[in-house]
Amino acid sequence: MVVLVAVGVSLGWLRDVLPHWGTRAYTRGDGQFQAWTIDWVQGALLGHHGLWDAGIYHPSPRALAFSDHLLGLAPLLLPLRALGLSPAGQLNTAIVLGTVVDALAAYLLVRVVVRHRAAAVVGAVAFVAGPFPHQLSLQLHMLWRPALPIVVALVWVLADRRSGRAAWARFPSDRWLAVLLAVAVGWQGLVSFYGAVLVGLVLVLVVFVRAGDLGWPGLRLVGLAALAGAAAVAVTLPPYLANARDYEGFERTLADTEAFR
Repeated sequence: MVVLVAVGVSLGWLRDVLPHWGTRAYTRGDGQFQAWTIDWVQGALLGHHGLWDAGIYHPSPRALAFSDHLLGLAPLLLPLRALGLSPAGQLNTAIVLGTVVDALAAYLLVRVVVRHRAAAVVGAVAFVAGPFPHQLSLQLHMLWRPALPIVVALVWVLADRRSGRAAWARFPSDRWLAVLLAVAVGWQGLVSFYGAVLVGLVLVLVVFVRAGDLGWPGLRLVGLAALAGAAAVAVTLPPYLANARDYEGFERTLADTEAFR
């Protein structure tokens, strides 16, 4: 049911491009640019060209680092490329897939915390349906946010296990939970730096709530996992830092956000 609702919601957003799935990006501007970004990054992964020195704004170097690189998403969409989908088709399909993945992640979180199937369905629908998720769908790197509920769910399971409240026999060991946590943090950061910040805030909040149950061993595992995930994201920072150094106006201030109100 959760998957059907997520697919229905996303196709509702995409209704105008359904007849033009492979030739028209869901949104102009950001959507078209992100379709290009996916294509460029995939081409780099396949060895067709370099990664950061993208073929835009020539001869400026590190042009890919003028915006989100989508390194967390482009590899996942390679099978769509192999099937012959155009960049626009990949973008539109990724909106559907991202909505489904988000819904399943939210479902998992509520099942872990509340342990009630109906409540989990409600939580999943609330996470992907409505005006705010619709707004996020306009930018792929904001739509794909499954690590937010997954990070909470993993820390919650770890805290439950360490406190003895629940055995969670179907889940792996504490160390494997930490590995999964590191992967979730790192992957979300490779989708978007915004996502990295949100995951960090969510992680701090859930650790604050469950610190007593985690204990020092659990807190150490969570901390190591967070550092490992952050290290994966940090690998992509040098081109952005170089651009911030070399290009005037590359950085945005809080005052700049007034234009987006």
